Amino acid sequence: MLCPNPSICYFASCIKCDRLAKLLRSESIGCYSHPQINMTFTGDPDSAPALPTAAEAAVAKTSSRALESHLQNHPSGESLKLILNEKEGKTIDIPAAALPLLLAILQQTSSGNTVKLTPITKELHIYQAADILGVSDKYMRELLDAGKIPYKTVRNSRRIRYEDLMDYKKQSSEESSKIMDMLVSESEALGLYP
Repeated sequence: MLCPNPSICYFASCIKCDRLAKLLRSESIGCYSHPQINMTFTGDPDSAPALPTAAEAAVAKTSSRALESHLQNHPSGESLKLILNEKEGKTIDIPAAALPLLLAILQQTSSGNTVKLTPITKELHIYQAADILGVSDKYMRELLDAGKIPYKTVRNSRRIRYEDLMDYKKQSSEESSKIMDMLVSESEALGLYP
């Protein structure tokens, strides 16, 4: 069932019966069959994420254990089919790439924590790339100026492709490991390393 006005409402499943409950922006409405159960998702992307209820945390704990078991028993990267409505046979496929993230969300929810997702785009601003590498914006600019990471300029702003950033991060990590191995070897040769 699609919402006739998706800009003001979202749908979620009742944690007891899996029926879809309509969630209005900035409100929390429960399932008609189980009015005592309220959903904590506000549907408003600008609002603060709500903490899960004890019932939601319990469901997340059971779900996370089942999903973790599935991922351990099926490491080949199979997608997962999610049943939306058993009576109508409605299902959706969850891609394999999303399953570890879904597991992390369920584990956090089961601990009573809320989760906020931040997408990483294909092209990054300097501050985003610096954050991923764990360096300052100034150092990121120095890496770009030195030609260590390719970039393109869009309206006086430098953009870094995510793949290029990850290639640099991998290369940098490999170089660091080689240097550490050399230092350990030299320390052992000098008798400084037991």
